[in-house]
Amino acid sequence: MLLFGDSKPVTAVTTYIDKMTVGSRNDNDLSGIVELTEVVGLTSTGPKEAARTLRKKLKYGERSEQIRALLVLQALIENAGSHFVENFSDEKLEQRIFLCATSPAYPKEVRIRAYSLIKLWHSEYSKVRGMENLSGLAKKLPSKMPPMGNRQQQPINMKRLAPVLERLIVSSNMAATNLSNTLAQINPHREDPARNKQIMMYYVDCKRCHRPLLRYIEAIQDEMWLANLLKTNDEIVQAIDSYKEKTSHSEHQDDDFESDSGSHPIDDSASYLSGSDVSDTISQTEEDLDANNPFSDLNRTD
Repeated sequence: MLLFGDSKPVTAVTTYIDKMTVGSRNDNDLSGIVELTEVVGLTSTGPKEAARTLRKKLKYGERSEQIRALLVLQALIENAGSHFVENFSDEKLEQRIFLCATSPAYPKEVRIRAYSLIKLWHSEYSKVRGMENLSGLAKKLPSKMPPMGNRQQQPINMKRLAPVLERLIVSSNMAATNLSNTLAQINPHREDPARNKQIMMYYVDCKRCHRPLLRYIEAIQDEMWLANLLKTNDEIVQAIDSYKEKTSHSEHQDDDFESDSGSHPIDDSASYLSGSDVSDTISQTEEDLDANNPFSDLNRTD
């Protein structure tokens, strides 16, 4: 179906994205992502249509629509499979996301989210087919978040944040150690790590730790804390890379646990998380002082 003389096809992909990016929804509401990933995979044009629709949301949408567009894009990258990851990106989308991260024309919350996503893609997807250009945007980013218009960012209250960082570092180190030790005990040619419930539990723990680590690394200027966060991040990355390497060597891949090449959906709330002490610690860390948002008002000095 074509709308208003548009030469590009408009299908259920656009309809679902329109519903998922409406401003009245919670910024982190991902209900509908399962249906969206299904319709995106139905046609060869699905990934491009999704990218085009999301790009328009980023260009013309209000703040809440822009934030939700970035959220939906990341959810598709994580859950829609290699068909999407290898085919969705183009130069227009890449330029728009870079502008979202760097241009003063965008709201602060949008810039923070876009900046963090680019850093995340560079860290986790730089070697994934289809993600080369998006992950490469990190090399063009300024070393620090650009100034937020006329309103200056208030300094983070390190005294109040210190207990959160301590818990995050401890839980991250534990997650990395658990994953690395468990991976060392298996032969990937005989057992697929992605079918091992314990390994998957530790892997998801590492992924959940990694994102707040990256956000704090971007935000914190204190040299002592920054050094500890960087060291912990390196351990998490090494453990995740080890998982990916062993998964790629596995001779028998299970369809339910596909690789991180874009076809390995990881559900942070899946049942295999329930047995992890690290997950409980991470959840507590996320609740205390809004651990996933280093720019929260709770972490500022007044």
